[in-house]
Amino acid sequence: MKKSIKYSAVLLISVFSSFITGCILPQRTFSGCIAFNAESGLSAVTKIGSSAFANCTGMTSAVLKNVTSIGESAFKGCTSLGALTLGAVSEVDNTAFDGMDTESCTLTFYGTPAAGELDRNNKMWCNKKWKTINII
Repeated sequence: MKKSIKYSAVLLISVFSSFITGCILPQRTFSGCIAFNAESGLSAVTKIGSSAFANCTGMTSAVLKNVTSIGESAFKGCTSLGALTLGAVSEVDNTAFDGMDTESCTLTFYGTPAAGELDRNNKMWCNKKWKTINII
């Protein structure tokens, strides 16, 4: 029952995304969802709460182009995440990507991030090495 309520919330965000700005994805929203990909319907999200996607072990991609704030352990344990798209991040917790195989993940930003100490030459962000880092 708990998971179906969460999926309904994403559907509502998807339907009303053109009317909503500054939407916050609450903590633990999709935590533990095994077969979930955040590829559409989350365009209004600007802030990701703590552990929002934690342990989504089957999630292979996430497109969150407007996200500027990422909470504690937001993507912790997302072991299959191979592509992550974010906005110009201005706030990120240093535990946001713990337990994630960032070296197998392509990271794309819509705008240059102000947080996380980006080092494109060494493919480093948030003290993690990434497969590739792109800025659009």
